Amino acid sequence: MTDRQFSEQDIKEAVKSRYARAIQGSSSCCGPSAPREAPQGGSCCSPTAVEQKGTFVKIAGYDTNDLSRLPADAVQNSFGCGNPLAFAGVRPGQTVLDIGSGAGIDCFIAAAKVGPTGKVIGLDMTPEMIERARQNAKEAGIGNVEFRFGEAEKMPVEDA
Repeated sequence: MTDRQFSEQDIKEAVKSRYARAIQGSSSCCGPSAPREAPQGGSCCSPTAVEQKGTFVKIAGYDTNDLSRLPADAVQNSFGCGNPLAFAGVRPGQTVLDIGSGAGIDCFIAAAKVGPTGKVIGLDMTPEMIERARQNAKEAGIGNVEFRFGEAEKMPVEDA
C-alpha cells in the first residue's frame, strides 16, 4: 500500500471519469465496475452495491407518479445519493439550483413543482452529464430548466 497524496484536481478528474463512464453505460457509479473497486461496506447509494441501473430511484424513495412523467433515461441514469425533493419544500415560482444534477432527475421533478413561473438550474462538472440532461429536457419538452457546466466551488450562477 502506498501513502500517495491526491491533489484536488486528481480527485475531480477521477470523479468526472467515473460519472462519464457511468452515463455512457460502461459502469455503475453505485457499485463496483471491477472487483478491485468494490467499496467497503456498500456503495454511495446504499449499504449494498447497486449494480442495476435504475435501482437507485427505488432505494431513494422517489414518488412513482413523479417518475412516470420523466424521460426514462433520466430515471435509469440517476446516480444520486438521495431524494432531496422529498423534504425540500419546493413551491411554485421559486428558483431551484441542483448542484451535481447528473442526467436531470431532480431538476425535472423540481421543474414540475416550481411551475411555469419558476425555474430550475442544474449544475454539473461532467460534460457528458450536461449533454445527457439537455437531451432529456428537450425530449420531455421541459422549458423551465437549464443545465450549466461548472463546479460547485465556482458556480456559473448569480447570487440571489
